[in-house]
Amino acid sequence: MDSDATILIGIGFAAASAAPAAANPRICFYALERNVAGGSKTGHAFVQLLPDAGPQAGKRNLVYGFYPKVQAKFLDGPGDVRSDAGTGWHFKQCEDVSRKKYDAAEALINKDVSHPPGYVFLKFNCTDWIFKVADEAGVKLPSARASITNVFDPEALAKNLEGRWRTLGSRNIHNGRYYKNTGNSSAESSVDPPIDWEDPGSYTDLAQLAFAAPRTLARGLDMTAHAATVTHISVGVGHRLNVSLKRLDVRRAITEVRFGDGTRAYQKLLFTHRYTHAGRYRLRGIAIAGATVVRYSFTVTVDRRHGDGTMTLAVPNHRPGPDTGPQLPAPIPPQPE
Repeated sequence: MDSDATILIGIGFAAASAAPAAANPRICFYALERNVAGGSKTGHAFVQLLPDAGPQAGKRNLVYGFYPKVQAKFLDGPGDVRSDAGTGWHFKQCEDVSRKKYDAAEALINKDVSHPPGYVFLKFNCTDWIFKVADEAGVKLPSARASITNVFDPEALAKNLEGRWRTLGSRNIHNGRYYKNTGNSSAESSVDPPIDWEDPGSYTDLAQLAFAAPRTLARGLDMTAHAATVTHISVGVGHRLNVSLKRLDVRRAITEVRFGDGTRAYQKLLFTHRYTHAGRYRLRGIAIAGATVVRYSFTVTVDRRHGDGTMTLAVPNHRPGPDTGPQLPAPIPPQPE
């Protein structure tokens, strides 16, 4: 469906009829938050080209997202630019850009469709990719850096886009900049599509799922779930508890430990903590590395009789299998105006 009028009605804009073509081409940047009830177990970010001239003028299906080519290699592997025309979204930012900037962004997307860059989750994921397009188009997006980890995260981008949208009075303005999807539409139409889980783009969501449902996460990523068998350790009040992870590269892994006293730590191979009060604590940790989702937990007894304690865990590194999950349609190459 290419009618602007249909799109605007479908997502609740104020305008009731098609508006004249914009004076410049337009580019929109989308953020999808985690929505487990709707089928999206982690967030995603993608971009849409809206040409106002040439053979594709008025088309809304020039929508592109960056994915790992093989799900199980999302931490560090080949990338793939796919069509996101039917993908749901929550917030977006749209900008009129000059013809020169539009052409530059279009050329970059065409290049990455033909020769995709590598997908390295902690350094260059779907959100990093749309920022690369935004830079080429001369568009400034709000921050997408997740707290603590500093990874570019679609959840963080969506929250900051929501903040910008609220400054407009929490309403969608025709030909404005910031929008909320009030009808659960896709980028190209007002149809209400199922929101699938294709891109493991959110650090926050991946870590949360690893704690809550490691088998579900592993299935979604074509990985293997593993539960470490650990029982108990004792450590003295004020002394160091060391949790050491072996057989992984923290630059290509996601790690987190929750010490049971409200303290968390992220992205380490050696987690060190000092408990300030005696008692029994349930320590829980996760690691996503190689093609394995590992969740482990054990009881820590803190008293005044013991000194430092060390727990060492070897993280299995299963080989990623073939990517058997559903594939999005191939993107439609943008054509020069």
